[in-house]
Amino acid sequence: MNLTASLLYLPAFALASPSVVPSVLPEPRRTDHELAGIVTDISSIPIPAVEVSIIKPLGTGRRVLTAKDGHFIMAGLPDGVVLVRFRRLGYEVREVEIRMSGEKRTSMDVVLKPVPEELDSMTVRAEEQDALREFYEHKAMRGSYAKFYTAEDIRKRGALYPSDMFRNIPGVTLAASSFTGATVRIRGCQPMLWIDGQRVPNSELDDVVSPTDIAGLEFYSSMAGTPAQYMDRTTRACGTIVVWTKNR
Repeated sequence: MNLTASLLYLPAFALASPSVVPSVLPEPRRTDHELAGIVTDISSIPIPAVEVSIIKPLGTGRRVLTAKDGHFIMAGLPDGVVLVRFRRLGYEVREVEIRMSGEKRTSMDVVLKPVPEELDSMTVRAEEQDALREFYEHKAMRGSYAKFYTAEDIRKRGALYPSDMFRNIPGVTLAASSFTGATVRIRGCQPMLWIDGQRVPNSELDDVVSPTDIAGLEFYSSMAGTPAQYMDRTTRACGTIVVWTKNR
């Protein structure tokens, strides 16, 4: 057998150059982790209906509510550090970082502190009235064209998200958001959003403000009654949402 014929019978790896090393592909990131736990108050009493959501990494879009016994479980989480937010009306919002790696399921216990209950007041404080002067002017002049909500209205409704205030309004559709809360659509299109007099384009209300941040909320379902400075004639049918925050 000549040399050429012998080479035909050599294993493939023997013909390869010694300097060529087969590349090793990186393992794909796991996305099958589970996060489970229980949420209690400072007296170790389980808290039901706590909103548990993943806010980082962006786009994870996971959100669940705790059960009556305070337990929750969330599946489909990625490798690495995730930032978990716990929110419930009457309690301080808490955010916790936790690393998802190793075991498929990671467990955690979370304690939420109650916030002092605000006393009901029959009158609006002078400083609050001044801060919301434009809100109350709009309400007095345009009350028949729009919905107006104060911080007290939102608290009494027990809204987890600002969009909860718009449920059951004719022509308004709420749909689960891929990030948090819900999207708001009026006759199928997105309303304009204004925060403290500044337009916030291409944003969802629930993504940019929480119910506890709001001092006043105006909701116009059409151009009728909408103040001129908050009007856009290119989106005539989409309506307008005007938010006044407590920190302005």
